[in-house]
Amino acid sequence: ELEGLQDSETQLKRQVQELMEREKDLKNADVVRPKDLEEMEALRKERDQLMMRLQQLEKDEKAYGRELAESQKREAALQQALDNSTEQMAELITALTESRAREAELQGQLSAALEREQALSVDLQESQQREQQLTKELEDQAQRLADALSAQEQLAERLDETLRKATTVAADLTASRKHEVALMKDLKESLDREEELKAELEDGNRDGVWKS
Repeated sequence: ELEGLQDSETQLKRQVQELMEREKDLKNADVVRPKDLEEMEALRKERDQLMMRLQQLEKDEKAYGRELAESQKREAALQQALDNSTEQMAELITALTESRAREAELQGQLSAALEREQALSVDLQESQQREQQLTKELEDQAQRLADALSAQEQLAERLDETLRKATTVAADLTASRKHEVALMKDLKESLDREEELKAELEDGNRDGVWKS
């Protein structure tokens, strides 16, 4: 719009110059006819109108110039704000990427802990089954021992063998219970580690949300 006003101003100035030259030619003529006087009057009116339009264009040009300068200032301010926003966005993206990487790492540790817990649970179940089996065997041996005691004189040799087997079973049961205690301890440590990993994961998620 400002360039259009400047072009219009140039055209008006050229037209005013042409009118002034025509008016000057009429004034300098040797013979001034009534028709020339009418043309001079018409030229004056047209010149006055063109001058008024030229003045208005100059006012509009100044107004557009001020508006353009203000627009350029606003554009510079918006560009600065955009640059700042882009920098902050980059920082947030970096923080979010780090948070997600930490979350993935904690998730991997948690998965490993869950697998370890599952393996310990299987070992514990097998140990309990073995304990039940040994307990049943011990009960069977005790029953046979009771039967042997009722016929002690006839089954002395068999009683000795049964006592040895019972001792072996008792030793196996003691070892199994010790193994069970160790497995229970490992399971407790795994559960404690799982709770710690879950807490770290929740802290990482809260940090990621707060940064976002």
